Amino acid sequence: MKAPNQRAEPQERIRPLTSLDHPKSPFYDPEGGPIIPVARVVIERIARKGEQCNIQPDNVDDIVADLNQEEKEKDEDDTPETCIYSNWSQWSACSSSTCEKGKRMRQRMLKAQLDLSVPCPHTQDFEPCMGPGCRDDGKQTL
Repeated sequence: MKAPNQRAEPQERIRPLTSLDHPKSPFYDPEGGPIIPVARVVIERIARKGEQCNIQPDNVDDIVADLNQEEKEKDEDDTPETCIYSNWSQWSACSSSTCEKGKRMRQRMLKAQLDLSVPCPHTQDFEPCMGPGCRDDGKQTL
């Protein structure tokens, strides 16, 4: 870069910016310090080409089921809006292979933390479980 809005002749190869490029650059630092990020862009695909994005429920029961699921997800997900996570993994196998109480786990990855002053919790989730073939009262089914 020679100066703002001035072409380099011959044209230069594209290269990373540095803080020493030009005194009129908004990133200029006479001491050559690192360029401080001013924004973060997170791109996440929400649909694939050719798929419907607005699927209408077929009947009232489907609408009620959708609303109940949304309410349940809203109640469960109390994470800050500045935290962007992957989807939850599948539940792990139960830690108990008998009718004793155990636990199983699922996890998700933190993809982006848009506000570093706000912590991003809840990357792991646990729930109680029992081995296969067991009832809630701890007895084996036959």
